[in-house]
Amino acid sequence: MTEEEGKKAKKKPTTDHLLRDIYKRVGIFRSTDGQAFARVENSGHTEIHRIGGQSFRGWLASRFISEHGYAPPTRSLEAAIAICQSTAEYLSTVESVAIRVSRDEVAINIDIGDPDWRMLRITADEISVVPHGETLFWRPPQFGRLPEPDLDGTFDILRPFVNVDTEEDWAVLQAFIVGCFNSMANGGTFPVLFLSGTEDSGKTTLAKVLKAIIDPELGGGTSQAPASMFDMILAASNRWLVSFNNISYLDQKYSDVLCQIVDGTPFRTRVYYLQRDELTMQAKRPIVINAIPDVIRSADLASRTLTVEVPRLKGRQSELDFWGNFDVALPAILGAALKALQAGLRNDLSTGVDPSIRLSDFARWASACEPGLDCARGSVQIAIMTTMRRRRQLQAESSELAIAIVKKVENECRGERAEYLTTAKELIDLLTPGMLEYEHIPKWLPTTPQKMSSALNRISKHLESLGVRFERVPRTSNLRQWKFTLIEESS
Repeated sequence: MTEEEGKKAKKKPTTDHLLRDIYKRVGIFRSTDGQAFARVENSGHTEIHRIGGQSFRGWLASRFISEHGYAPPTRSLEAAIAICQSTAEYLSTVESVAIRVSRDEVAINIDIGDPDWRMLRITADEISVVPHGETLFWRPPQFGRLPEPDLDGTFDILRPFVNVDTEEDWAVLQAFIVGCFNSMANGGTFPVLFLSGTEDSGKTTLAKVLKAIIDPELGGGTSQAPASMFDMILAASNRWLVSFNNISYLDQKYSDVLCQIVDGTPFRTRVYYLQRDELTMQAKRPIVINAIPDVIRSADLASRTLTVEVPRLKGRQSELDFWGNFDVALPAILGAALKALQAGLRNDLSTGVDPSIRLSDFARWASACEPGLDCARGSVQIAIMTTMRRRRQLQAESSELAIAIVKKVENECRGERAEYLTTAKELIDLLTPGMLEYEHIPKWLPTTPQKMSSALNRISKHLESLGVRFERVPRTSNLRQWKFTLIEESS
């Protein structure tokens, strides 16, 4: 080799330098929750990829192969990704990134999921298909595609594909669909939709139908309950509509995490292998749960839950026929939903709602969309209030402590006596003799005044549903008393 050839060989760019030339053309930024993202150009359109994710790694490798004709070594590829992550963390701007649904001041934007990275933009005046533009959507690996909408469709086209008996449940399902597309931009809470029914009622099929309309995924999109609370939050952060299938039990901790997801409350956990670093994850999402037993036991979760009773199927058709017919109808069903959203954008500010409803923001939006739904004016709010009242009654009737207290108050308030005053300690002493049929004092009966006071606060709504109101009496001595009053039924 001549001296001149040796100099040229030394100047030959390394793989690391070639990769650097590529990722320098990438727009790097971080999301509001601290994740690193890249804005890349691909085939004439802009794509958003999470740095470190499969899609960004694949894009970077494919771009290198197309420009240089060979695959980059894994070490070089990982080094390039690490540099991009560091750049995002320390040297980039912060921008808002969404999955599937985003709302701005005048429009609702829905990522279609097509190869050209287009979105549906719904305003009060028009429905259009446009490039993503300034709206930043990213797509997890399982992200599915929505069909091109048929704007001549109406919501009654959906009715043959959902197994519900009552008009109230039908109104709740429609309200849930349009509510999922709102993104609760003003800070409201998403609902948990609980599909309750026996075997052979089509609960899983109904959950898949809702998933296909709102947020389709590869493989159907419904899954079993995650193994940990962290996995539950992780599942929510990687999709728009969270759907858990055939749940058998929800303890208090899992119920609290579900409340965090629909409220958008941050979830914090320790970073693995580090003693002091903390990871914060936040995902505000609507949720669908289906189960045979009534798994909604927590009062907090119950106050955010809409229950739809799914009856036993009266006749079956093959999976092939059902989903074939549904796929044909889906563009018209999506078109009907988009027109309902358009009505909601026109009517949102002028729509009133009962302020006592726990999901008042959701109810207001769904009521604003009523002109585009297959139900009478005012029926959505009535349906929401009815299903939530049924849920409170069911929770109350399943609370053994609430039932025992109501029986005791009814006995004490006979005749002209209008109220019953007692302390937490006295209440425990009064209830304990009634437990003689048990071998041991049941776990649901508090055994200390502190536990009884906490339990009374927790079951206050249950007691009201069963006809008893209680309040704390101002302390006048060393005793703290509670006043129980029977609620008179309105004539």
